[in-house]
Amino acid sequence: MIQMKMTKRIENGEPVLFIQGQLTAQAAPFFDETLKKVLGDGKEIVLDFTEVEFIASAVLRVLLSVEKKLKLAQGGITIRNANDVVMEVFRLTGLKEFLNII
Repeated sequence: MIQMKMTKRIENGEPVLFIQGQLTAQAAPFFDETLKKVLGDGKEIVLDFTEVEFIASAVLRVLLSVEKKLKLAQGGITIRNANDVVMEVFRLTGLKEFLNII
């Protein structure tokens, strides 16, 4: 069972996806599909991780894949409000240097 909820809003003309719960391996395909739907033809997306409790490696692969595609289009993902646990995962995996995290 997926223990995650995502809500989309537009801020300053860009999509912002507010994520709540756990980004588990089981949630990775749903997360990937939702990111692609929210992005549409866009090149930029903000992910608000204020209420993300956990992030699995399968979700990290989704982030990496989407980020690579967006960078080719001169865009990217911005992650904001990640807690210390999630930030440590980004640091340990090296994704902190690859992703725009604010």
